[in-house]
Amino acid sequence: NQANVSPSDILSIKFNFPNYECQKKIGLILSRYDEAIENNNNRIKLLEQMAQNLYKEWFVRFRFPGWENAEFVNGIPKGWKVEKLQSCCEIKIGGDVPSNNTEIKDGKNKIPIYSNGITNDGLYGFTNTFKIKEPSVTISARGTVGFVCLRREPYYPIVRLLCLIPKKEIDVYYFYQSLKYVDLNGNGTSQQQLTAPMVAKRKILIADRTVVKKYNSISRSIYAEIDMLKNKNQNLAKQRDLLLPRLMSGKLEVEL
Repeated sequence: NQANVSPSDILSIKFNFPNYECQKKIGLILSRYDEAIENNNNRIKLLEQMAQNLYKEWFVRFRFPGWENAEFVNGIPKGWKVEKLQSCCEIKIGGDVPSNNTEIKDGKNKIPIYSNGITNDGLYGFTNTFKIKEPSVTISARGTVGFVCLRREPYYPIVRLLCLIPKKEIDVYYFYQSLKYVDLNGNGTSQQQLTAPMVAKRKILIADRTVVKKYNSISRSIYAEIDMLKNKNQNLAKQRDLLLPRLMSGKLEVEL
């Protein structure tokens, strides 16, 4: 009823391994790709930290451009306000896994599927349709509760993933950073979970539009560089994975 492979079947498989010196050389070649990917990942982390630090400086410490002349009322600049998320965004909930899905992006399935996991920002696989088109922010609602991710391309949410789509007057970069300062703890004894009604009642700071525009302008350039580095990593990983079997098979000669 169910196909299986026994340990003896696995142990009987034969491989054409190159000699040890050749293996070390191949490992060295592949490690250079891994090092380049890791360097890009470190740069991505630094850029993301830059965007977060700028938000903290302007909208938490209130050291925004022109703060010296700002008047404060109840601890925040005059004209700024605190609002519930239900008045700032639309909240949608991820559902079942689409029947048409693949683990790897291909010519037909290019739309990412995201779950409430944290590995690779919750990437589950790919499909051929989307449920969320607008730039938005997702929050994991079960398991690792409160994990926040910025989504700027169409996607398909699944498995208790909350999707928050900010209103047009609220830019997604500012909205994303704002949610990092919101209490997103869940409830439950055996397993923590977060519900849409719970999130809807949480509050964020709505800052002056002129200041937010300046922040968003800087954030866009930061995330444009992040996108470029992520694309580089995808290409590097693809080249590395294509190179390995060619090196192992001897189709590409390895100098010893």
